[in-house]
Amino acid sequence: MNPEGIWILVVEDDPVMAQMCERALRAQGYQVHTCPDGTQAMECLAARPYDLVLTDVRLPGMDGMALLEAIRARYPQTTVILMTAYADIEAAVRAVEAGAFDYLPKPFSRDQLRTTVQRALEYRQLLAENQEFRRRLEQVYELPYAFADLVGQSPAFRSVIQQALKVAPSTVSVLITGESGTGKERLARAIHRASPRADGPFVVVDCASIPETLLESELFGYEPGAFTGATHRKKGLIEMAHGGTLFFDEIGELPPYLQAKLLRVLQERRLRRLGGSEEIPVDFRLIAATHRDLAQMVREGRFREDLWFRIHVVTLHIPPLRERREDILLLAHYFLNELNQRGGRRVEGFTSAALLILQAYAWPGNVRELRNVIEYAHAMGEGPWITPLDLPPELLRTAPTAWPEEEPTPWPESILLKPFYEARREVLARFERAYFRQLLQRAQGRISTAARMADLHRAVLYRFLRKHRLVHRRRKSEEGDDGVMG
Repeated sequence: MNPEGIWILVVEDDPVMAQMCERALRAQGYQVHTCPDGTQAMECLAARPYDLVLTDVRLPGMDGMALLEAIRARYPQTTVILMTAYADIEAAVRAVEAGAFDYLPKPFSRDQLRTTVQRALEYRQLLAENQEFRRRLEQVYELPYAFADLVGQSPAFRSVIQQALKVAPSTVSVLITGESGTGKERLARAIHRASPRADGPFVVVDCASIPETLLESELFGYEPGAFTGATHRKKGLIEMAHGGTLFFDEIGELPPYLQAKLLRVLQERRLRRLGGSEEIPVDFRLIAATHRDLAQMVREGRFREDLWFRIHVVTLHIPPLRERREDILLLAHYFLNELNQRGGRRVEGFTSAALLILQAYAWPGNVRELRNVIEYAHAMGEGPWITPLDLPPELLRTAPTAWPEEEPTPWPESILLKPFYEARREVLARFERAYFRQLLQRAQGRISTAARMADLHRAVLYRFLRKHRLVHRRRKSEEGDDGVMG
């Protein structure tokens, strides 16, 4: 970070303090400008962008708190630090909660000033790097950053994502259905991150894991004395979701009497803590998930019909992994890359035999089970590649068709009679050509898509395709991706 390119605005009505700050920061190489009040500060910000504003809390006219609000509204990329006397510490803390980076209690030394400014600028640079990282992820996955960790190329899964992208900006209730382990909570979090409530809380209510005797107090909170052991006031999960998203996981497990209370909250947008008399307003978006057939439960009288109508304004169904097998290997490589990035043992990839087993397995635990299997193989394996021996024993037991004991060789005798290394080169070349030909078919001839599916850099994939004469260059007058040869 070059300090000469950093512009700092000091807003201070005390000339001695303003001069001290200016000299200390200029000595570090920063570009510094000073002004005596908030009105002139806004004029300076309108004239040129500033990286950081250092402002006193007490100023003539527009004070530091009002200046902070104006900067946050009009120049959100500008970092703000407040300077305050001891008596104004409480106000400074509120300012930090409102978006200021930090505050400096007066009197402070030059070293304290330089250290705080340096930390603020480092934090600002980190935010900028994260935004750039998110932008690159969106380019790679062709999805908004909020959905970048939802991996899959199958038509069924992409259809769900497209529906979620449409519904995310709205406020309607969403019901996510699907078997356990398909990623319902992950999809709910993506919808929250892509919604106008992204800066608000995402509160999870796990109806299946919270004991029924505690569920009501967990949901609605309680006042002191509401029941034995209630010695203090506690906010409930619904109240904690105010301004954000409330995610009911496995809502089909919600007891009937709590279904009625939840319906009332959804209708009136108010709740009452246990033992309390005050009506508390709540504003949240509801996303629910279940692996059960709620429509059937309504017919059987086990789930309220009026609540059912409330929660499934939009229904998104995530198909099980066995119904989108083209995503299995893509997910396996995605999880392996995640594990490699954590450090420790680095694994290059999977052997073809291991991939056959992963592809053939039924995956009753869906994506969650696949992730656990990759973590197991990454931890238990010893070589640079994951082999069948690195996979959990249950995969080998339940997928014997991956390689029968009496499996006939798929290679002609002419290959088997050749020297080993020569035969291996020929077999590998045949495998590569067959693999990449099928890959291009699945990617509908688009090399960028094929590279993501194969977890290869586009340039590496292109070299393989040129090697096996599977691509050619389009004429310069044509637009789009590289063309594909048969």
